[in-house]
Amino acid sequence: MEIKADLTGFEQHVIHDKGTEAPFTGLYNGTSEKGTYHCRNCSRPLFLSDHKFASQCGWPSFDDEISGAILRV
Repeated sequence: MEIKADLTGFEQHVIHDKGTEAPFTGLYNGTSEKGTYHCRNCSRPLFLSDHKFASQCGWPSFDDEISGAILRV
């Protein structure tokens, strides 16, 4: 996968090295705005806000993804 030039070091770590942020610290953990969540690296749509739920685990949680957008390994 091509690395987008304007990613921060931390964004590169999360996207390419499967890293994570500390729980309860991320911008999207508590948000409930309607819309679509896109990949920061390639801009492809990944999740719809309708699939987001409050899991209380400290990270944004979704119970579905946009069909074909996520590769499960």
